[in-house]
Amino acid sequence: MPAYRYYSPQAPIRQNISQAKKLLAEAGYRSGVDLTLIASDRPAIRLRLANAVSEMARASGFNIRIQSVNSETYLRQIWTKGTFYVGFYNMQPSEDQVLTAR
Repeated sequence: MPAYRYYSPQAPIRQNISQAKKLLAEAGYRSGVDLTLIASDRPAIRLRLANAVSEMARASGFNIRIQSVNSETYLRQIWTKGTFYVGFYNMQPSEDQVLTAR
């Protein structure tokens, strides 16, 4: 974000659904892939982000189910240990803390 000293504006990445489907097929997922994305209920932005990711990925063959967990469980069992979960590093006050968050 612009508040960070190394911020550099970038052009948006364009979605390429046909390429995504091709890559999934090459990886052995011709019919798509089912995934579960875990998100904490607090802050609420995590659930909103998880839903946005799920919606954006659906057309490419990613069937993402959202699993909401309470914040305490998320921090104790998921954060830095899970395989597919929503983090939110921009909550850190500096880029050093974003890159070293554990």
